Amino acid sequence: MVKRILLFFCLLLSFGYIAAQQKVDFQPPVEGQSFLSGTFGELRAGHFHTGVDIKTDGVEGKRVYSAASGYVARIVVSPTGYGKALYIAHPNGYTTVYGHLQSFRKDIAQYVRDVQFSKKSFAIDISLKPDQFVVNQGDFIALSGNSGGSGGPHLHFEIRETDTEYPVNPLKFNFLNVNDGRCPCINSIAVFPYNGKSFVNGYNKPLFRDVSGDCNKHSLADTSTILVQDKVYFGVRTFDLMDKINNRNGIYFVKCYFDSDLIFHYQTDSTSFYQGRCVNSIIDYPTYQTKKTRYYKTYFEPNNNSMLLKPTGHDGLVQITDNKVHTVTFVVSDCYDNTSKVEFKIRRDEGEHPVINDDSEYHFKFYESNKLETDYLKVSTDRYALFDNIDFDVYTTNSKDERLLSPVYHIGDKTLASFKKISVSIKLDPAKTNAYKPEQLYVGSETSTGWSPIIGKVADGWINFSVYGFGNFAVMADTEKPSVSCGKLKDDAVADLTGVRQLRVIIKDDKSGISKYFPTLNGDWIIMDYDAKNDVLIYDFDSHAVKGTNLLKIEVTDKCGNTTVYERKFLH
Repeated sequence: MVKRILLFFCLLLSFGYIAAQQKVDFQPPVEGQSFLSGTFGELRAGHFHTGVDIKTDGVEGKRVYSAASGYVARIVVSPTGYGKALYIAHPNGYTTVYGHLQSFRKDIAQYVRDVQFSKKSFAIDISLKPDQFVVNQGDFIALSGNSGGSGGPHLHFEIRETDTEYPVNPLKFNFLNVNDGRCPCINSIAVFPYNGKSFVNGYNKPLFRDVSGDCNKHSLADTSTILVQDKVYFGVRTFDLMDKINNRNGIYFVKCYFDSDLIFHYQTDSTSFYQGRCVNSIIDYPTYQTKKTRYYKTYFEPNNNSMLLKPTGHDGLVQITDNKVHTVTFVVSDCYDNTSKVEFKIRRDEGEHPVINDDSEYHFKFYESNKLETDYLKVSTDRYALFDNIDFDVYTTNSKDERLLSPVYHIGDKTLASFKKISVSIKLDPAKTNAYKPEQLYVGSETSTGWSPIIGKVADGWINFSVYGFGNFAVMADTEKPSVSCGKLKDDAVADLTGVRQLRVIIKDDKSGISKYFPTLNGDWIIMDYDAKNDVLIYDFDSHAVKGTNLLKIEVTDKCGNTTVYERKFLH
């Protein structure tokens, strides 16, 4: 105990001194060579990846170590996101994050368990004092896992600036045992028309060309000169490769040159969680929505303030006014200076093309607050909620889907992204909605596979909700209780679970989704881990299971307030 107290005070003294010296000394959080299945700044759905994903041979239970000395500053347990995660603050001014863990070190695990019981909640998010869990560099802290929103066993590892909480690129510190002698791959390039006066090879639509080759020998399959008229911008689809693995990871930087002028520079040094939605402006969002492929685009939308975009003095748009042939060059690189390049030729199209006029009814400006109101629909945005000015239409269609309690409201379309959420209100039809309780009503957002739930609030005959982006929406209702099932427990008999160490219970709600659950065993609250991606509650038998007959009771409530009470008896 005395040694731990002395270590704690030494750490406090060193925090100020080492931070002043800007000394950074990390070690890998796992043993052996680090193979990565995800890199910093990688393009993800609605956000940038803020760390590196270290492969764990496809299994859970690998030992995880503190990358530097410090103390456990935060512990999070969640059914989604990072799952079970540790945050360790270090005297060098950084905090390291370890996500998707299977379990914590024994003393940390006991502390977490005590907090969960005190709060009667599996999900917790707690901040700790500097003297509670002091760690040395290389101390064992956890076992790797697949918890939260993980798509497979791995360790999510981050480095953040402690003061700002800005994530920074771990590969720039050069301490992970990564071998990478492979160049990034460039799949294809694109040329996009900017507006109705823009044409690419005679059409007012994007042109895509496949690319093949390696490193600086990439080339287009079709090398003919591309004709452009008025303003256009460019895009590239690329990923990085590393030694001995075939994972398609994100790149470190993308640069685009028009002749010798740098017009676009994306570089993954540091980012901000607040700017996560800027990913939908870094990519050509309409192409992502229609083709499900991500192109880094050169056009710098005026309200895209991402730290990953480096100033070039250029907005990424090109308009050719001479008759010369010009060269567009994309250069991409990983963190280990493996670089690939591709170039193509463009020149001005001297032909005549009819201007495509935009006759959209509504026009929202990104630098203003915006509002539209009809008898049945209201849409509004705050200032700087959009990346750029947008033009769109609003109309309704009737659907044969009997689940819908309103027409389908088409508000622009899914190709329009937003930086912040927009506010929407839909007028309720009493003839269709009065049969339901207000809390049972929700809004469906149309996707390629059906309707995704958005929980709103009913007030004064309207349902109000907020959403990122635009699209198609309709009012729906959820009166169905969640389903709860367990193959080992019986409806009409006492199951014999003698010798069983773990119980798995499936909970599902196909409409509004699961909101909360409350499990008890013999009247006492118990910890049941919730793996939301697999719809399963997991109970590891403990002292709450008594010898003889036990009563398990789980109350599961969906986001519209429908509750199922599940009760089963078993022997143990």
